[in-house]
Amino acid sequence: MGIPNNVVILIVIIGAAATALMGYALHRLLGGAAPEDEAFNERNTEQDRYMAELRDSYRNAIMRDAGVNHREPKFDIQSRYGSVRES
Repeated sequence: MGIPNNVVILIVIIGAAATALMGYALHRLLGGAAPEDEAFNERNTEQDRYMAELRDSYRNAIMRDAGVNHREPKFDIQSRYGSVRES
């Protein structure tokens, strides 16, 4: 018997709309923002500092768990980015 033609057409239309929406979302996230939204994907210095500190702590934890004799990082995060935590 099979699926009626009207249902197949409806499924194709819904699939095309979903594909168009996903394309728009990817375009928006990967730099296709409108000119008034230029700061959409920009990171600030505080976020860079936090991410560097977090990466370093994860790296040290992984090395410690693996039993590797790890060293301190070759650069000092505090001097490069400053402290993120407020005392």
